[in-house]
Amino acid sequence: MTIRQAEPRDFPRLLELSYLFDFSPFNIDKKYRSLSENFYPSFADDMIKKKTSVNIAAEEDGKIVGFVTIGLNDTLSRAVGKKIGNIYLLAVDPVYRSKGIGRFLVEKGCGVLYTYGADVITVGTDVYNLPALHVYESTGFKTAMFWHIYRYFPGAERRQDEISEDIDLISRKNLEQYLPHIERPVSLLKDTRIPQDLLTGYIAEQFIKKSFDDENVILEYRDNGLSKGMIHLSADKLSMATLDVKKPIYKISDLIVFPEYAGKGIEIKLLKDIEARMGEYILMEMWAEPGQRDLICALEECGFHLSYSGVSLHRWKNKSI
Repeated sequence: MTIRQAEPRDFPRLLELSYLFDFSPFNIDKKYRSLSENFYPSFADDMIKKKTSVNIAAEEDGKIVGFVTIGLNDTLSRAVGKKIGNIYLLAVDPVYRSKGIGRFLVEKGCGVLYTYGADVITVGTDVYNLPALHVYESTGFKTAMFWHIYRYFPGAERRQDEISEDIDLISRKNLEQYLPHIERPVSLLKDTRIPQDLLTGYIAEQFIKKSFDDENVILEYRDNGLSKGMIHLSADKLSMATLDVKKPIYKISDLIVFPEYAGKGIEIKLLKDIEARMGEYILMEMWAEPGQRDLICALEECGFHLSYSGVSLHRWKNKSI
């Protein structure tokens, strides 16, 4: 077996292997897959062709039988003062599985990232993808965080009376008061070796930067002039490209209710409002941590269902490979 860096001429074969991901948020939800006869691994395509990515291929008898795609997140690394490496993709031809190829590729990928100066390497996979979990854990990765994806598929009729007069577009001034309360399923937020003040500052900065473009919608619930909660969603172009659809797929990035108003149904009001307000769309999805019980209860109350459960793992450079 030969291990080498993949070249652009190899990309069609890497994409071919990407169709074989058995455990991905795009494959495992049958209702999601039933929305379109067309399916294209857009995330894999983006990562493979990304200028900062490195694709390492395993070749047997002149044929690529597996690959790993890795890269450094330079912008985030500069923000937090730690070099953050990522394993974006790992795929092995089913015929060649259970032969140690996946583990070998992960070891090679980690070696390259450490050569680039990575302090920590992150990777995510399905909680039930036992072969992948075994590979990562056997090469020094440790569980950092579990997360869920909840999806809402609109019915034929939506109740326009769910659109609330107390919910409207947020102003920049009002938006800033929610920044200290941003809580997203980001595994680095669970890792105390990452400077949390720098990381939360980076997340808030990126949030503000993207908040008022044409891709994002941020609505606020105000009661008698008092700000009580907000919801932030945007068109998920990656999912739309994956399914090859024109109608929007929305991703909810944030649903924040101030602590003093928690448990009073504001999350449900915001969710039901956008379900009715956003016109024609294919689905909405939101990622949540298992510990966000109030959020999960609100999602389920509003018709969202659990579509995928994932796990993020970290490996710090003091682990030998």
